[in-house]
Amino acid sequence: MSLFNIMAVSGSSLEAQGLRLNTIASNLANANSVAGSKRDAYRARLPV
Repeated sequence: MSLFNIMAVSGSSLEAQGLRLNTIASNLANANSVAGSKRDAYRARLPV
C-alpha cells in the first residue's frame, strides 16, 4: 500500500467522523425543540 493510499483512507475516515460528530451536535442542539404538530416535529438526523 502506498503512502498516497494511506493518506486517502485517513482523509476519508476523518471526513466520515466529522460528519458523524456534526450529526450528533445537531441532534443535541435540537433535543429540546418544541413543535406545534407531529409534521413539524424535529426528526433525528442519521449520518449516511
